[in-house]
This record gives sequence, C-alpha cells and structure tokens, in this order.
Amino acid sequence: MGAGEQFFTSFVDALNTSETRHVFLRGHGVFPSIASGSDVDMLVHPRDRSSVESDFRRIAGELGFHVWQRSRSGFLTRLFAYAFDAEGQHVFIDFDIHTSEASFGIPYLTAEALLDHSVERGGLRCLPLPMEAAVNGLGHLFMGGAIPSKYHEAWRKAGTTEDSIRLVQTVAGSKDAGLILASLEQQQDLSTVGPRVRRRLFRRNPLRSLFGFIAFGFGERIKPWFSPRGRFLIFAGTDGSGKTTLVKELIDRVGPRFRDGEVEQHHLRPKVLPQISSLFHGGKPAYSIEDMDDPHRSPPSGFLGSCLRTMYYWVDYLVGYPMRILPRRRRNTLTVYDRWFYDHVVDPRRFRIASGHPLPGFLQRFLAKPDCLFVCTAKPEKILERKQELAPEEVARQVEKFQEFAAAHPKATLVDTTGEVDDCVDQIIQAVFGGAAA
Repeated sequence: MGAGEQFFTSFVDALNTSETRHVFLRGHGVFPSIASGSDVDMLVHPRDRSSVESDFRRIAGELGFHVWQRSRSGFLTRLFAYAFDAEGQHVFIDFDIHTSEASFGIPYLTAEALLDHSVERGGLRCLPLPMEAAVNGLGHLFMGGAIPSKYHEAWRKAGTTEDSIRLVQTVAGSKDAGLILASLEQQQDLSTVGPRVRRRLFRRNPLRSLFGFIAFGFGERIKPWFSPRGRFLIFAGTDGSGKTTLVKELIDRVGPRFRDGEVEQHHLRPKVLPQISSLFHGGKPAYSIEDMDDPHRSPPSGFLGSCLRTMYYWVDYLVGYPMRILPRRRRNTLTVYDRWFYDHVVDPRRFRIASGHPLPGFLQRFLAKPDCLFVCTAKPEKILERKQELAPEEVARQVEKFQEFAAAHPKATLVDTTGEVDDCVDQIIQAVFGGAAA
C-alpha cells in the first residue's frame, strides 16, 4: 500500500473509530487511492469540523506528511498535505471538509439534511448514488452556472429517486427543479438558475445567508491578501547554473497543484517600470539579442549613477510585488522568477552598477521575501561547459558569492545542478511543499 492509500485508509479508520458522522461527496471513487491532481470532498456536522481537522493533522504527522496549506472560508475548510515517500514519489493529499453545501457562502444543503441519508459503499460512508449525483450536479451548477459534462453524465446514469427529486425541489423550488431534472435528458441553458436560487435561499433565511456570504467573502477575497495561498519562488545563480531548466521542469511537475495548473514564470523583475535604456530610445531597449550574450559589455556608472540605477530598479521590485505578484498569490497561483533583485547584489556590473556599491545590499532587505529561494550552483568548470558568457574568474567569483548568499538567507536552498535534473527537481519540490507548517 502506497503512502497516499495508507493516509486515506488511516483517516477513514479514525473517522469510524470516533464515530464521527460524515459522508464523502466527491473524489472518493478510487478509494483507497486518490486520483492524481484530484481532491476529496466530504461533509461533516459543524461541531465535528475541528476534530476532523485534528485527525487529519495527527495522521499526517504519524505518516510523515506535511500539511503545507490550510484555508477556511465559511462552510469549507481545505487541507493540503504532502510527502516524499520511500519509493521516491511525491504524494499529495487534498481534502475539502464541508459543513454545508453552499453557493458563494449561502447554504442550500446543510449537514443535517444529508448525513441521515448516508450508506456504506466501497468501504466508505457515502450518499446513495442518485442523491450523490444530484448534490454534485447542484454544487457545480450553483457555483459555475452549468453542470459539467462529467457530472451531468454521472447524474443521468445514476437516475433519480423520490429522495433525490425531493432534495432538488427543496433546494431549487418546483419550477427550477423541473428545469434541472429535464436537463438530464436534454441539455438546457441553466445559467440563470443559480442566481435565482441564491435569491430564493437568501429570502428564506436572510440572517444565516448574510453571515455565510460575509464569511465566504472574507475567506476567499480578504484573508488571502494577508495569508496568501499561492507560492512565490525565486531561482538565482550565475549564467549557466541551470536555472531555466529547473524552472521548466518544476512547473511541468507541480503546476497542477495550483488553481488547475495556473502558473506564471517571469524573468528578473516585475517590470512595472520600463528598462532605463528604453526611456532614452523611444521606448525600445538600446541593446540587441546578441548583446545579451555579453552581460558585462557596458562599463558601470559612477557612484551617483549607480545610486540612481539601483534606486530605479529597486522601486520596480518594491511596487511590483503588491501590484503583480501578491494578487496572483492571493488566487493560489504559482509565481516563479528566474533571477531577482539579488542579482544586483551579487552581479551589479550586469546592471551597470559599480562593483562593491553598498546600496543594493542595503535595499534588498526591504523587499518582499519569497516562500523559497533556490540558489543554483555547480563547479565553475561545469558552468563554463554550458555557457561562456562570462570570464572564468568572474564565474568562479559569482559561484562563491551566490553560495555565501544562500548560506545567509533564511529561506534559501542550495541546489547543486551537477547531478541529474530529476534529483534536483525532487529536492526543490520537497522544499516548496515541506516548509513551515500551515
């Protein structure tokens, strides 16, 4: 039994041992396995939510999993756990714990309304198939405006019973329930049903709906600004250290963990401000693609000019984080930068800043810190085999400086790219998902 199967089985055993009333709603069809890239949704009574989360965390600790993210909005708590198992596999466990089925925080199916219908199926407490299909179809309809084909087909195949029809009628009212049930046989436009049902539910129980909507809005729209869900990663290192290769491999492998694969890859800086040279050349950079093969082609500016250059680009990073990066992190996006302001500290000449200038090192401490900083390194001779953009002595100097920088930075991981790419990416993934507890 793999680590994922062992986790799921142990979690279900804990629920049964404590006699916690619960039903699994979605993502449990291959129990005890968990489908890759999928999450498991379950419903519990509100008074049991804390104990269920406690069981999840306890089992994670016992089995060597790390709870790398936890979020709560209204009636929903999301828990994400990760482990690197003995077979060298990255195992992700994503659980959504509901205390009510809700649409934008407005509850329409409470735990009390569903838990009494639970039955045992495939070793789990679930709803009867027709009712489970109805609950899942309604959830996607009310939140997304349509029933996805996957859930439409599951509902059509499961059919309807008196209980499932009564459930739809209780939630949607007779007229809209008729439209929804008719769509099982012939597709219809149901885009107006969700808003209409939400208004009906709001009028039925305005106080609870209002509190649910506020809790949902706070959890989904406000709290993530202060406790971001996404990950902000920076890759640093000299030219030829392997940054670009590792960034590509990382995104390919872990991108699906973030908003269905939403990732952003950037180079060097947020670019809220234009390149300095473009300010004096009609909005276009004053260098060509060929010039980029010689990053030290231009002499550095004097002390004052270096101050101005440093301050200009520092402002770009300072305002670029809240404008370009934090909004993505709020939406659970993976944002990766190949280079960052740290290059101004280690390789100032690349930006025409005088070597040894004190300002870059002073200013960098006031910028937002990444979740993880990966400093890519290798022996100078290995780097020179990959790229010959810098002189050998400059490559050796930068390798040493970047290693010193990694040793001093609290969130830095030194990645020796001399080895296999897969091994390096394994090390990076463990650092990304195995950090401070959520």
